[in-house]
Amino acid sequence: MKTRTLLGTTALVLLVASAGCLGALTSDTVSFEASKATVSANALADTGYQERDVTDQAIERDVEVAGQSKHVTITNWLATYEKSVTVGDTTRPAAAFAAVSTPAAKVAGQSLNPVASMSNEQLLEQFQSQFSQSGDVRTVDTTTVTMLGEETTSTKFATTTTVQGQPVDVFVHVAKVQHGDDVVVAIHVYPQALDDAESGNFERLVAGIDH
Repeated sequence: MKTRTLLGTTALVLLVASAGCLGALTSDTVSFEASKATVSANALADTGYQERDVTDQAIERDVEVAGQSKHVTITNWLATYEKSVTVGDTTRPAAAFAAVSTPAAKVAGQSLNPVASMSNEQLLEQFQSQFSQSGDVRTVDTTTVTMLGEETTSTKFATTTTVQGQPVDVFVHVAKVQHGDDVVVAIHVYPQALDDAESGNFERLVAGIDH
């Protein structure tokens, strides 16, 4: 679940390229770069999560704008974290959290990044296609969380994924805010069996995001 989950988050930032993000129409080459979004050490210590990776991802694409060909370079940041649990004699990653920062990519005040206008449900649709989701998705709860000093809507979904050939019921939390020139998306995935321990961690991790 960990590997597929994190691949799903990686796929989320690739959406920006397919949207045809554009810059100044007078330039043949346009670049957008996000600032990294990471979780503070205090928030990680409070929740028991550990950093897995923080990496930038550059995407290049040629697009047509008003009949002109533009070469677009988009740089996103992906920070991933995981939490392991011990069952018997085996310790393995059981939950994952990711913070994705992607350029808002505005031209003349209009956002050209699809992530900026996506609902949490739409973000999940893109995300879930990258892991072995084998059950229907339903909305469990909607709450308000604080991310980067701004209140935003967090949606909790329930679905089923496949881990080593076995079905596992999971909860997925999704929230996003626009902060400065970037859109920051937070995603948290964990088995439903761990809900008592994990349900409050999303709010703490989101509150601990630095950008």
